[in-house]
Amino acid sequence: GSEAATWENRSTKLKLALLSLGPMAVAVNALQMQFYVGGIDTANLCLEVGQLNHAVLLTGFGEDEEGRQYWIIKNSFGKAWGEQGYYHIYFDQGACGLHEVIQHTIA
Repeated sequence: GSEAATWENRSTKLKLALLSLGPMAVAVNALQMQFYVGGIDTANLCLEVGQLNHAVLLTGFGEDEEGRQYWIIKNSFGKAWGEQGYYHIYFDQGACGLHEVIQHTIA
């Protein structure tokens, strides 16, 4: 399959896991996160999935007015960063490696 199909498949599985398990820790390439001020980001600066360098909390997902889906991520930079401490990034382009390393608790 194509890489896009792989991301779509992983996104679907991750959405289902979020709904059943709740928030989970994920690793991302945070290169472009440092420049984030709000809105929904694209993965333009972090297409190198192999360079995961930051842990964040994946808390949910949403959809913009055009029907494009995005992840909702809580960062550790504090509420003055991003959107009250949260980061939004579109599902496509591998979402800065977000699908690669995922951890959640088991009760």
